[in-house]
Amino acid sequence: MKPLRLVISAFGPYAGRTEIDFTFLGEQGLYLITGDTGAGKTMLFDALTYALYGETSGGSRDGKMLRSQYADGDTPTFVELTFKYNEQEYVVRRNPEYERPAKRGGGMTTEKAAAILEYPDDRAPVTKMSAVTPAIVELLGLNYQQFVQIAMIAQGRFRELLETDTEKRRAIFSKLFHTYFYKDVQEKIKTAYNQNKSRLEELKRSLAQSFNGIKCREEYAEQGVKLNQWAASAYAGRSVEVMELLQEILTLDTAKLAEMEQSKHDLDAQLGSVKEKLQVVQNYQELANNLAVAQKRVELVTPEVEQLQKQQEDEEKTLESMGSAEAELQRVQTVYNDLQQRFPKIAPANVAVVAEKNISEEITKAQQKLAGVESLQAELQNTLKSYKALDEQAVRVELQQKKLDELRSAYKQALDKYRKLSEKQDALEVAFLGAQAGIMAQKLEEGVPCPVCGSVHHPRLAVVAHNVPNENQVKQAKVEAEQAKAKKDGLYGEGVNQRRNLDEAQSLLAEQGKALVGEETVTGIHQAVAIKEQETAHRLEELNNKVGSALGLCRVAVNEAQKQVAARLAQENKLKGMQKNLQQREKELQELHGRVQSLTEQLAQAQVPQGDEQLETLAQELQQKLTEADKACKAVFADIAKNKDIQGEAGGTQQQLSACEAENQWLRTLSDTVNGNLTGKQRVDLETYIQMTYFDRIIRKANIRLTNMTKGQYELHREAVENADNKRSKTGLELEVIDHYSGKSRSVKTLSGGESFLASLALALGLADEVQANAGGIHMDTMFVDEGFGSLDGDALQQAVQTLQGLSEGSRLVGIISHVQDLQDMIERKVVVTKNHTAGGVGSSVTIQTP
Repeated sequence: MKPLRLVISAFGPYAGRTEIDFTFLGEQGLYLITGDTGAGKTMLFDALTYALYGETSGGSRDGKMLRSQYADGDTPTFVELTFKYNEQEYVVRRNPEYERPAKRGGGMTTEKAAAILEYPDDRAPVTKMSAVTPAIVELLGLNYQQFVQIAMIAQGRFRELLETDTEKRRAIFSKLFHTYFYKDVQEKIKTAYNQNKSRLEELKRSLAQSFNGIKCREEYAEQGVKLNQWAASAYAGRSVEVMELLQEILTLDTAKLAEMEQSKHDLDAQLGSVKEKLQVVQNYQELANNLAVAQKRVELVTPEVEQLQKQQEDEEKTLESMGSAEAELQRVQTVYNDLQQRFPKIAPANVAVVAEKNISEEITKAQQKLAGVESLQAELQNTLKSYKALDEQAVRVELQQKKLDELRSAYKQALDKYRKLSEKQDALEVAFLGAQAGIMAQKLEEGVPCPVCGSVHHPRLAVVAHNVPNENQVKQAKVEAEQAKAKKDGLYGEGVNQRRNLDEAQSLLAEQGKALVGEETVTGIHQAVAIKEQETAHRLEELNNKVGSALGLCRVAVNEAQKQVAARLAQENKLKGMQKNLQQREKELQELHGRVQSLTEQLAQAQVPQGDEQLETLAQELQQKLTEADKACKAVFADIAKNKDIQGEAGGTQQQLSACEAENQWLRTLSDTVNGNLTGKQRVDLETYIQMTYFDRIIRKANIRLTNMTKGQYELHREAVENADNKRSKTGLELEVIDHYSGKSRSVKTLSGGESFLASLALALGLADEVQANAGGIHMDTMFVDEGFGSLDGDALQQAVQTLQGLSEGSRLVGIISHVQDLQDMIERKVVVTKNHTAGGVGSSVTIQTP
């Protein structure tokens, strides 16, 4: 990558637009960037770095801090770099976020950060802020850190690399060569070892916890002593012995359980024999008790059966005297259903019947009275419908009259509104037209002819009146007046139609009212209809009462017949229940007689027990002993089950523990190896070892130039790593210098200022070479070297310049940032940065000087 043109605007100390055309410096060789102290020499490289990556070379300047404090509000802040890469030209432009004066309304506004990368071919430019830097990295093959290490040799930064210790060099190399990956490997292995170590301790604790649950009976004294002794030391190293002791306890418990089970079996046999003898006594006594109960029950049930038999005979006689009632119920129900179908909307009246024998006569009379009622009801209902229809027609006429009144009122309001809006329209038009002369007069000039009268003198100009309406207000008033007129005309037409409909309805109502009730007006018709409806309703009510009375008689007859049927059915059910109860009691009595006979025979044949008063006491004693034996067996069985569970659980844990211990040994060795903690070995971890390889390459490349610049006196050398059992800090990246004049090695910190600069420069160039190699062998066609030359004598300065001249072979341009006078005499091509403070403003400027 080679810069061709750099444009800086309102950036750092550069208040205005500053352009540096690098093509004036030629294709290769050295050039000097010089000028006033603080003028912004290093800022040129910062601007180049910011254009490419959005960051300055030192990384200490935030984007918001880059706007020049000397720039005026109208000058934008940006950096634009045109550069060549692989014989193709690219343009990248970038600006930070900053505050600038607002173009409208005063105050300040924020200019958003932006970036763009333009390609030399037909590819679309990259305009997304977050995408420009990745595109630059992809194009150049270098990220920000790599670019800065290759393109900028800052003496202060590399002197720190020269004189620092292993820990600081590790941090620097970790970023440069991404060796943090190996650090991650170290940490992961160390974490794995620690996790495995924790798991090992957990397994030991788990195993000890399992062993603490072992059940050892008091009679096993020897085993109990051993177990307590081992528990005091948390069973450390005794897991195998504990497992063997556990198996010994299980064997003892198993033998103990077998012995106790046999004793329990003997007790159970003795108890069974005693219970058999007790059962003989209990069986004989039970038979005697059962016989007495059965005989007593026979004595109670016999009179109950005799009483039930007599009650059944009485109820049968009552049923025979009731006769049949179903036929009468069928007859009266048929008549009642017929009347209900004919008069479904009339409820039966409450009727009192004096005697049951008159019910049939009353039903016959009711049927005769209802002849002709149905036809008269239908006639009266039709008359009522006619009255109701006439009354509804009168209501509709009233509503039409009300609507006509409402239309008349709305028309009057619309007419008033139209008149007011029309007057407002006329007034606005007059005021608007009258103001036109005043408006035209404002544009007249003395000596210029008037477009109306042609006069070139205008002694009395018309004046525009105050609050003159504009054309839009006149048009709006006209629209409102036209809308009001349209509404007024619509209401008038609707009122005419409503008046016509009302006249027709009133005429038809008068004709119908006169024919039906003798009235022609709405009020007269309402009153006449009300009277007629009342009279007709009264006549209908009389007919309904007659029908209700007849229905009441029929319902009473039906109810009486239903009662008779229900009474007979109840008597039949009662008799059936008595018969069923009697059958059950007779069967029970028969069974009781059979049971008494059977128990008498069994008792005669039963063995009469020979009394043993001690049997019950003996049985209780044996039962208590058996209970205690069973409890003891369960306790031993529980101990065996518990110990077996522990044996299985501890066995599995012991296997895991063995595997974990084996894994722990090799993990510890591996962790100590990669982290540099092996006893008796070099304290070099994996990341440092990789960095030592990079450091050796850098030193080899640096010595090529340092030997030349010091005429063979000095050579950098990485200090050898010794076994460090007694050292706590890591080693491996310590640096020393070999002085070939004395043949001895010494610390790089003992070098003089000039010697230190030459060593730092050589180390920096070696580092740049290594970074380029690790970036895929990418070749940079530009480089900057910042300060440090003031500490060199003339001879050393000449050697340093020759070394840098060698770097510029081919097509590389090397810029030296310095104010040393000897360099200005030695290097003809210069970029001169000047700090200005004139009446025109404050800020730096750049000029290019060539031979």
